[in-house]
Amino acid sequence: NKTLLFEVPAYSLSIIQVPLSQVSAEEKTQPVNPPSASVNYDFEDDAQSLGFTDGNHAFYTADNGYVDLGNQAALAIGEILNGGAYSVSLNLFFSDSGNLGNYCWSWNVNNGTSSYAGLINQANNVNWYFERKTQPGSVAVNSRSGLSWKTWHNVTVTADSETTNIYIDGVLRQTEPSNINALTLNASTNAWIGRSPYTADALMSKTFFDDFAVYDCVLTPAQVLALYEAAAAKSTECPALIPEPDLEPNAEAVSLIGDADEVDITSLLKNPNFSNGGNGWEGTVFTAAPGTVAEQYNKVFDTYQILHNMPIGFYRLSWQGFYRNGNIANGYLRHTLGQEDTAEVYANENTTNLLSIYDASVPYTYDPYNYPDNVSTANQAFQSGYYQQEMMFALEEVSDLRIGLRHFAPTVFDWACVDNFSLVYLKDDPTGIGSIERGETTTDTSIYNLAGQKMRDSQNGKGKLPKGIYIVGGKKTAIR
Repeated sequence: NKTLLFEVPAYSLSIIQVPLSQVSAEEKTQPVNPPSASVNYDFEDDAQSLGFTDGNHAFYTADNGYVDLGNQAALAIGEILNGGAYSVSLNLFFSDSGNLGNYCWSWNVNNGTSSYAGLINQANNVNWYFERKTQPGSVAVNSRSGLSWKTWHNVTVTADSETTNIYIDGVLRQTEPSNINALTLNASTNAWIGRSPYTADALMSKTFFDDFAVYDCVLTPAQVLALYEAAAAKSTECPALIPEPDLEPNAEAVSLIGDADEVDITSLLKNPNFSNGGNGWEGTVFTAAPGTVAEQYNKVFDTYQILHNMPIGFYRLSWQGFYRNGNIANGYLRHTLGQEDTAEVYANENTTNLLSIYDASVPYTYDPYNYPDNVSTANQAFQSGYYQQEMMFALEEVSDLRIGLRHFAPTVFDWACVDNFSLVYLKDDPTGIGSIERGETTTDTSIYNLAGQKMRDSQNGKGKLPKGIYIVGGKKTAIR
C-alpha cells in the first residue's frame, strides 16, 4: 500500500505511481581480475617512458611520438583478432587537449587503409569508437563518449563472432554485430599506438599510454571494471613530469590587467555572448546559435575556446546556462529523483555543473511550458536574470586557459543552453589573501606549494622562488 509519488509538469499526462514493493536496489558490479593477457606492453623499459613516484612507467608521446610495436607483435595481435574471441584494453592520460580536435588513433593493427582494426578518436573528442575494416565491409562500434584530460582512462573492446562491445572507464557504451572477416596479415602488417594508418590523420600528441593488453577471450564486465579501477588508481602526476618552457604572459592580458586589483578581461574571449553565432568557439559545433544564446541538443559535445599564455593569478568565470537531462518528461523525472547527469562548464581542470533547467525559481512561464523549451524562451530566461553561475579558479603558472562546455554521456534529447560568458582577473585571492611580486621573499613564515610541500624554511629561505601560487602563513600568494 506504499507508493512513491512525484508530480511532473502540467503538460504531462499523468501522475506516475511506483509501488515500493517493486523497487529494489541496483546490484553494483564488483570488479574481478582478468586473466593474463596474451600480449601486454607496460612500457616499463621503453626509452621514451617516464617514471612516477609510485614506481609506474608510461609512454609519453610529446608533440609527435608514437609506438611502433613491430611486425612480429602486429602478427601476434592480428592472429588473436582473427581468432573469433578477443579483448583489447588500453589506458590513456591526456596532459592537455593535444590533437583531440582532429581524428587520431590510440591503437591499431593495419595493413594500410584496406585492412585494419583500431580505436579512434572522432574529431572534437565526442566519440571514441572501434572500427574493424576488412574486404569486404567494415563495422564501427561507437561509444558516443569523449574523454577528459588530466585523468587516467581505460578503453576496452571485447568481441566474439556475434557481437563487439566498447567500454569507457568500465562502463559498456555500445554493442554492435561483429565483423568476422579476417584481417590481412603479412610482412607489411603494422601495430601502432598513437598513430593512424591514414597519413592525413593527426598523431595522438601529449598523451601517456600504459598497459596495452590483448586477450584471446571476451572479458566480462566485471573484469573490464577491474582494468579501469587499476587505471584510475595510477599516479596522476603525469603533467608535472612534462618539461614546460618558461612562457611570457599574454601581452594583451597584461596590458588589460595593469596594476588593478580586479579587472574585467572578457574582451579576451571571442564572441562570449554569441551575438556572432558560434564564431570563435572550437570543438563541437553548436546545434544552434541564432545571435542570442547557443545550444547543444541531443548529442555529446565539447565546445571551447583557448586563451594562450594567461598570467598567473586568480580568475572568476561567469555565465548563464542550464541543462536538461533528456526530453521534457525524462529530464524532469531525473531532476525529481536526483539522478541528473549534468553537463559542465570548465576552465582547464576546474569544472562546475550547469544548473538544471528546473533549478530556476517558478512561477514564470514560457508558452506553452513552465520552463524554456527553445532558444527563444531560453533567451527570455537569461534576459530576466535566471540561471546565473560563476566559478573561481587559479592559474599557478603562465599557461593556456581552455574555457568550454561539455557533456560526454550520450543522452537522448538532452539540451544545454548558455550565454553571457565573462572573465574577471583578480590580483589577490577573493578570500582576501595577498600577493607578492616575483623574487620577493618572506622572513617570518615558511612557504609551501599547493601540494603541501615545504618550498622554503622561514629562517633559512633565500633567493628567488619560481613563479606560481604558494601558501605563505596559511594564505595563498601569487608570485609573478
